[in-house]
Amino acid sequence: MIKEYPPGIMVVPMRSRTQKPFHTTNLVVLLSEGDFDEYDDSCIIGHADALLVDPGCSTQCHSELEDLVTSLPRKLFVFLTHHHYDHTDGLSVVQKCNPDATLLAHENTFNRIDKGNWSHGYVAISGGEKIQIGGHILEAIFATGHTDGHIALLHLNSNSLIVGDHCVGHGSAVLDISSGGNMKDYFHTTYNFLKLSPHVLIPMHGRINLWPERMLCGYLKHRRDRELSILKAIENGAESLYDIVATVYADVDSSLWFAASSNVRLHVDHLAYQEKLPKGFSMRDFRSSAGTRFLLKWSFLKFGIIKVVAAVGVGALAFYFTFRDIFLMFDVYYDCINYRDLVCELTEERERERGREGERGMGRPHFFLLHSLQHLTLLCLSAASSLDSDVGALLAFRSAADPAGHLSSWNFSSSASGDPCSSWLGVSCYSGRVTRLVLQNLSLTAASPSFFPSILLLDQLRVLSLKSNSLSGPLPADFSPLKALKLLYLSHNNFSGPIPSSFSSLSRLYRLDLSFNNLSGPIPISFNLLPHLLTLHLQLNSLSGPISGLSLPALQDLNLSSNHLSGAVPPSLSSFPAAAFSGNAALCGAPFSSCSNVVSEPSHPGSGGEPPFVVSSPTSKPEASAPADQAGGSSTGEADRGGMSRVAVLVIVVGDFVVLVIVSGVLFCYFWRKFAGNPSRLHEGEKIVYSSSPYASAGPDGGASIGGFERGKMVFFGETKKFELEDLLRASAEMLGKGGLGTSYKAILDDGGVVAVKRLREVQVAGKREFEQQMDLLGRLVHPCLVPLKGYYFAGDEKLLVYDFMPGGSLFSLLHGNRGPGRTPLDWPARMRIAAAVARGLAFIHHFCRSPKLAHGNVKSTNVLIDKSGIARLSDAGLALLCPPAAGRCGGYRAPEAPPPDKRWSSQPADVYAFGVVLLEILTGKPAASSAVAAAMDLPRWVQSVVREEWTAEVFDLELLRYKGIEEAMVATLQIAMACTALSPEQRPKIGHVVRMIEDTRGCGEMEASPSADSLESTTASDDTGIHC
Repeated sequence: MIKEYPPGIMVVPMRSRTQKPFHTTNLVVLLSEGDFDEYDDSCIIGHADALLVDPGCSTQCHSELEDLVTSLPRKLFVFLTHHHYDHTDGLSVVQKCNPDATLLAHENTFNRIDKGNWSHGYVAISGGEKIQIGGHILEAIFATGHTDGHIALLHLNSNSLIVGDHCVGHGSAVLDISSGGNMKDYFHTTYNFLKLSPHVLIPMHGRINLWPERMLCGYLKHRRDRELSILKAIENGAESLYDIVATVYADVDSSLWFAASSNVRLHVDHLAYQEKLPKGFSMRDFRSSAGTRFLLKWSFLKFGIIKVVAAVGVGALAFYFTFRDIFLMFDVYYDCINYRDLVCELTEERERERGREGERGMGRPHFFLLHSLQHLTLLCLSAASSLDSDVGALLAFRSAADPAGHLSSWNFSSSASGDPCSSWLGVSCYSGRVTRLVLQNLSLTAASPSFFPSILLLDQLRVLSLKSNSLSGPLPADFSPLKALKLLYLSHNNFSGPIPSSFSSLSRLYRLDLSFNNLSGPIPISFNLLPHLLTLHLQLNSLSGPISGLSLPALQDLNLSSNHLSGAVPPSLSSFPAAAFSGNAALCGAPFSSCSNVVSEPSHPGSGGEPPFVVSSPTSKPEASAPADQAGGSSTGEADRGGMSRVAVLVIVVGDFVVLVIVSGVLFCYFWRKFAGNPSRLHEGEKIVYSSSPYASAGPDGGASIGGFERGKMVFFGETKKFELEDLLRASAEMLGKGGLGTSYKAILDDGGVVAVKRLREVQVAGKREFEQQMDLLGRLVHPCLVPLKGYYFAGDEKLLVYDFMPGGSLFSLLHGNRGPGRTPLDWPARMRIAAAVARGLAFIHHFCRSPKLAHGNVKSTNVLIDKSGIARLSDAGLALLCPPAAGRCGGYRAPEAPPPDKRWSSQPADVYAFGVVLLEILTGKPAASSAVAAAMDLPRWVQSVVREEWTAEVFDLELLRYKGIEEAMVATLQIAMACTALSPEQRPKIGHVVRMIEDTRGCGEMEASPSADSLESTTASDDTGIHC
């Protein structure tokens, strides 16, 4: 899944030859957008139109990398953080596709990579150099520790740090002692990273980290603790590497000791550098105990003497077979030269002809390469037309399923809707193909035979959601064209008929939701062929038959309730709660009562009419021996003509190789099965040392987590759609901005839902109870002009708030963003609608509690957000009470009577003052603090000085002067703003009165249907049972 975060930086996980627990290396891609002038900076060593960082994908992904490089501009920089093969395996592909590309790497890194992978342009970097990619400026940071040539890359525009392998998505990487890995340098680099205060860390393995300070401090703490434990082991008598590892990692699976030994050696070197080792400790003896001596001791402990001897024997056998075949081939060649001159001459002539064909790409030995190249060529030729075919399929779907015209954006009539990938509702693309189609709650109406054929043409779909519509008819019998599908949501429709067994062809499917339909028949046993299925929702259908044959070991979320299923619940599903099977009266077995009254019939495994699914048949035998015999006869015939034929040699070589692979595979599985048997063991060793999540991993008892962090839970208000913190952490994240309380992010969940998450860093609460009470109060602040608090998370020092995402941006950006050419100005009616909405939202807050009076405390234009319907909403209500005294940015526009910024404070008159400043921003087009205003004078004082000189017209935004007939309304609004910003709190009007004045100014014709301030005040004043906060 491609993630773009921060904006402009694309992170593409690609499968590579990396070490567990990771399987991919993140390819970082940066593209130039538009035309930019070259910066005049002596540190900038070059300019390019695109940048690739660490192309390390394995050969199976080279075709994808080739497509990506081919699509990039020719002026390309390739940046290497270090030389390991999981970061450089794709260099040859880049070099082949773009010979003009330039490699940027440290000299030590360049000297270690295979020169066959890169022989073109190269620029050595050592740290401090800068490169420009369009409007992006990046600086190389010398970051030794992992290797002696390790380089990080700082994106100066967003202060995002591409850290290479210094940090990983979770756990910590093993330092490479053979390539100059050094613990002293590792500590030094980590401290340097902390000084940079990056906003985000982009590792080359695992997900992006949005808590850089926490991750880096966690790394330092882990390394210090490990070093102290090593020193204690040495002081207690451990002298050899094996003794130290066995002491420090006594509670860790010994299979991880070998990987840990590298870091232990570096820690001991660091202790020696600091002169902390005991005087009697010999570094010479310690170093001699590493290498073979450590390996033998560890091997004997792990496998036993017999197994080690057997492994050595297999190695000797492999050596013998390998070199025997080489000698045998030389012998055949010798016979060919001496005794079979005529045959040899003919053979050499045939080989020369094949060589000439090979140069033309037509040689038989290269058949599979030829086939692959032909396939890639066809892909390249069809790339331009692929999107056209997808668009044709989408238009056919719209014609069949959208009689009401809800998909009006699906057309080419205007430039705004000309790009299906960016402007068509519910459509997303990747690499020129439609990969995501989400059309929910659109009242689409059609029968499946009329629209499903067009959807099946979208063969690159990853996500398909048509839930909550009025679609009907049977599901298509063949879903195999959608082999890339991962998420399928068809719930809340009127689909009928059986569930097709062809779902088994969707091997990548993670989530399947067919609930709330009219489906009938049995649940196909072919679901067992979906190895990655995590969610299966089939509730509220008319499904029948047994489910005893289902076996879905990866399943995490199941709902089969309200159907007509019967028989025993299979053991693989018995761990799910009874609610997952409720409404099926004929089901028995865990979690229901036992099936003692059910008689099994072995000869009739199912009653659904579908044959049983047989994994294997031990009695069946292959019947393909005849061709082998014929081949043997042919080979014998060739051998009879004199000596050993080339085919015979090939058979011997292949046979020896197969035997060697089988023997090695059996021994490997026998010796190393424990590594793969329980992946969770990795969390006990050197690799997994801390969690980058907002909470640490739970302990074995499910209680307090390692390190003393408390694991919390997500709490939601009202009918909000619920999800878990893990869903939030897996979501694509985009930073929206930083404030006095913390950082806000846009998060896109796996099901396509979008929320805004505020991570509170600096808050002041007495404890969890006080925080929950405050959140409960804020959760009840529900009004059309407020951004509602949907939920929260609390665990130790981690506090997250979840809101609806407001896609329209903030009032600040609408007023002050992009004031140059091409700007679309905010017209007068829109400004007044926003002002009225903010005033109504503030009035609701002020009248919500009778005692004590509630205030917003942080009113400013950046906290006025626009929702998808264009309605202004006031955000961050009540959060000022959580702001610590030292955070000066929490008070919004501070009133004159406010105490110094180092004291926490809010009041209703101060809210009115801040609202008046927002009104002045709307009227003047100037920010509350701007260089356009005199340095020693804030916006209210500047406005008062201009009005005092009777230059009132100079106050208003020039963008408003183009509108006719609004002068009186602007002056009236200015008077409201000046009354709100009066120096004395007693002279300012109540917010309810302000609402009435703004609505009078707008005129009754522009009034929106919403509660007025009168109704708010009268209801609150007359209700003796009102809310006491």
